[in-house]
Amino acid sequence: MSKYISRISIIFIAIILSLSCMILPASAASVNKHISNSDDISKTKNFANCQVYDEKGLFTDDELKQLNKLVYDTAKDINMYFAIYLSSEARSDDDTQNFADTHYEDLFNMDTNGLIYYMDLSGQTSPYDYISTSGRAMLVYPNERDAGSDNVIDKMLGRIFMDLPASGEEITASKIYKGIETICSQVETYNEQSREDSIYAHDPYKNTYIYEKNNETIISSTKPLMSARKYIMPGLGVGIIAFLITFFSIKQSYKFKSSCSPMAYVDKGNTGLSVCKDDFLREHVTKVRIQSSSGGGSHGGGGGGGGSHGGGGGHR
Repeated sequence: MSKYISRISIIFIAIILSLSCMILPASAASVNKHISNSDDISKTKNFANCQVYDEKGLFTDDELKQLNKLVYDTAKDINMYFAIYLSSEARSDDDTQNFADTHYEDLFNMDTNGLIYYMDLSGQTSPYDYISTSGRAMLVYPNERDAGSDNVIDKMLGRIFMDLPASGEEITASKIYKGIETICSQVETYNEQSREDSIYAHDPYKNTYIYEKNNETIISSTKPLMSARKYIMPGLGVGIIAFLITFFSIKQSYKFKSSCSPMAYVDKGNTGLSVCKDDFLREHVTKVRIQSSSGGGSHGGGGGGGGSHGGGGGHR
């Protein structure tokens, strides 16, 4: 009996080790997209879309040229796409988020590194501003659902709102100009801060995980290996130790005897054998056609981000 338990123990440990080796490469193999963080994003054709979109019509051509240069320079400094949209249309919170996400993808494509600031200048009570993030920007500017770290977007909006007109105040070009300068400043400030706590971000709309490795932004269908190893390896060690303790405890409690031969239970004098045989006379095969259909895709938003109506100090 003891030799069988020894074999079982060896098989058990081998299975655990095999599974651990399979789990880690599986996570690596599930990577869907790599985005190099070292490539100069200003050389891409979509970089020209890094500007201010003045739907409200507040600024002159010269003022827009100055603001566009400011946004362009900010995007170049952070090496991510960046745009600001000044909306004159009143939207619900959900519609605002969907619009910002979709507008970002229209300008810079899906699964790229960047962000867009949606500024509500519709004049509605309690205006709602929203920052939509994508790719590496989800790690640089996380909100409370993204990377499990501080809500950077809330902090940014709190500071930006100090330079924007509060709800009910007159919307003037000078105030919005000052607000745009603050937005660019905040974007650069938080891009330079350490992100040790931001291990990964989760996009709930696409169910993907975003993290950085070897100076690349990786968009994957599974969590990064750095997160998986933290739990797998200690659990593996504890499991092996627990099994060994249990095995030796049982071994000390029982005295095993060698097993007898199965032939001891066979009555050779009364043993009879019979043979059954199936003869197939004909064969019939039924075939069923399975209809397949395919539908077109839809333009989906998503990514990270967060918004606020403001509050405190009468801002927004």
